[in-house]
Parts: sequence; structure tokens; C-alpha cells
Amino acid sequence: MTSANGSSALEREERYHDNAAGRLELSDLLVEEPFTANTAFENSICLKEAGNLDGKRILDLGCGAGEAAVYFATRGARVCGTDISEGMLALGRRLAEARGVSVEFLRAPAEKLPFPDASFDLVYGNGILHHADKALALPEVARVMADDGMAFFIEPLAYNPVIEVYRRLAGTMRSPDERPVRLRDLKLFRRHFGYIRHREVWFFALYLFLWFYLVERAHPSKERYWKKVLKDGHRHRCGVAVAGFLDRIFLGLIPPLRFMCWNTVVVARRPLRAGRGVRQEV
Repeated sequence: MTSANGSSALEREERYHDNAAGRLELSDLLVEEPFTANTAFENSICLKEAGNLDGKRILDLGCGAGEAAVYFATRGARVCGTDISEGMLALGRRLAEARGVSVEFLRAPAEKLPFPDASFDLVYGNGILHHADKALALPEVARVMADDGMAFFIEPLAYNPVIEVYRRLAGTMRSPDERPVRLRDLKLFRRHFGYIRHREVWFFALYLFLWFYLVERAHPSKERYWKKVLKDGHRHRCGVAVAGFLDRIFLGLIPPLRFMCWNTVVVARRPLRAGRGVRQEV
């Protein structure tokens, strides 16, 4: 997609995230919390599915400032992080050095990965596909996955009106070209992977967004709620536990509610070889 001034979506995304990186310090970055906080619903699913990370080759796709890449490295994985923003990659390198781990950071778009086929045991993408061209990025991910590899994608869904209001209020805290995931995008996953399943999270638990806005007066244009959820979730431990329990019950009983959630977690496996069929679970 090219705008009237001639810039592409990729160039706009790069500028946006370079500017965002310029406003960040190492102290702003969260390494453990996205995986260990009581509100880390998405990554708890990923870690359970992935199992032991020691020695695994992991690609952190659209790694941003490298928090997840560094976390995986502390768990013994061999990690490479890719991003289009050199500003974010520079932060990632500083973070890895500060944490005393080795991570390779490369500038590369999700749509064109500079790796040989079957390079990684696990590909992890948190909030990357809604910034990218999914039709180009997904086959690239499938290509670089090992035969028994897995991929995890954490992506926002497009349908909840409360979240849509939040997005509009967030204004410049969001990049102009991002597009939340829709049902038709799941068909792309099925086209490029031999097995997929997805699990949605954050329905009743979205009460935290209302709490932040109405009670704490935290405006979405000034504070990133996804980060506030991770940092302050422990203060709402009982409420989050009850909301999480209700989510599991009601999303199971009434499946269409899943698409009113904030995020989906897609678990994918590499396409099976010709002649062995396709497994899918939705």
C-alpha cells in the first residue's frame, strides 16, 4: 500500500517504530512480566505448548525492542530477532547485553526473511502480523520452520466495540497502517500451515480496561494499556482470576463470543509433506 506522498506501509511502519524506540529507555522494557504476570494469558499458552526451550532455535518475528527474544535466551534458547526498525533493534542489542545473554538481531521484514528453509524449531510473533502483509509473511514463516517446528502468533481481534473505542482513543500510540485480525485472516493460516488451532483470551477480563479509564483516569493516548495490564495486574489478582475463569467457561459454552475477545493466540505447525493430508483444529 502506497500513500499519496509515495511512502509505502513498510516505510511508514519503520518510521513509526524508529520514533517510538527513541522515546524508550531500557528501564521501560519488560522481559519477565509478559511471560510470568498473572495477566500474561497469551504467553502462558505459548510456553505450555512450546515446552522446554533449552537449545531450541527460535525466531522472534517482529521482535521490537527484544524483550521476548531476551526472555527466550535466558531460558537457554538460541534466538534470532528480526524487525524493520533499526531503532528497536538497537534497543534489543542493549537489552541483551544488559541481561548477559546472546541474541542475534537482524533488520528484515516479516514478508522476506533472510534465512534458509527449515532454520527454526519455533517462530514467535507477538503483535506483528497486524502490522505486516499476512499473505506474504505467513508462507515465509512456514518456509523457515523445521519439519517438526511450531509457530505462535499473538494478535488483536477486530470485532469488540469496546476495544475499537480504545483504539480510537489511543490515537498516535498506534501505527497508522496496523489492521487487527479478522476471520478471513484465519483462512490464510490454514492455507500455509499443516495444522492450526487458535484460542481467544480477554473477554470478561477486559473489565481492566474500563477500570483503567474510568477509575484510574489513565488515558489510552498517554499509557499503553497492554503494558499497564502486565505491570499492574497483580493489584487486581482476585478480579483477574475470576474473569479468567469466566472467560474459560463462557467462551467454551458460547464459541461466537471468542471473536469479541481482545486477542487470539494461533498455534501453527509446518505444512505436512505431500500425500499426508492436512490437520486442522478450530
